Amino acid sequence: MQNSQSGESISARFTAYNKSIALFGEYPIFGGIQNKLGKNNYGELNSFGQHSQIIDTFALFGFFVGIIQLFIYFKPILNRLIKERIYVNSLSLSMLISFFTISVLNNVTPSIGLAVFFIYPTLIELNKVKNV
Repeated sequence: MQNSQSGESISARFTAYNKSIALFGEYPIFGGIQNKLGKNNYGELNSFGQHSQIIDTFALFGFFVGIIQLFIYFKPILNRLIKERIYVNSLSLSMLISFFTISVLNNVTPSIGLAVFFIYPTLIELNKVKNV
């Protein structure tokens, strides 16, 4: 059962996602960045959600930049998933699902980038050397 604070947090997050989805729906090709973005009384941007890396990129920069972002994020993981052995495939699949979930539900931070684009490939390469 949710307490009121948890329910408010979930509701606020869905409201943020809906803002970004609405902005993308309004400007699907070139994104909302082409227009002046709305600000609140404190000068903070409030015309998009700012809670989802992928959805916000589509909302701000449009379809083409959003697709490029997806390609850059997921192509290295998909390559390893297709080319490697079963052990590596299970690690690659878990990284793919985890990274996709994080990038849809939250903003990607440098520590997440470090884990996905440095630590994960290093583990894969160390596993290859160990099994040779």
